Amino acid sequence: RNHRTAWPLATVAADTARFALGWYTVSIMLTFFNKFFFAYWGDLGGGAFPLAISASAVHMLIKLLASRAIAYTGGCHIPPLSWRGMVQATMIGVLSGIDIALSNVALSAMPVHYLTIAKSSSALWVMLFS
Repeated sequence: RNHRTAWPLATVAADTARFALGWYTVSIMLTFFNKFFFAYWGDLGGGAFPLAISASAVHMLIKLLASRAIAYTGGCHIPPLSWRGMVQATMIGVLSGIDIALSNVALSAMPVHYLTIAKSSSALWVMLFS
């Protein structure tokens, strides 16, 4: 008997956990890399890194490639999107890009652990104000 048919909820939960863990691992690694990169650039005497938005674009590209690699190696079929789905995905992507760009700017002014606490608490504030 196939374990995927015997425990469908457990399989979905395990797949979701695996994808989320992969996504957050890449995201945290890139956050620490950005902090190191911006600190190194500032220590060279050039002040703040002048291309924080470009670094954010590269950050998003790496996360896209990593998520696609995880999905394809895990045997996950990604269905094509409708026009409405593309608009929704674009809006989510734009807002995520803004979030990452502002995070990269904030990394030059505050330690990573403060930024992580602030970003983690944002969902709580959204729920409280809604």
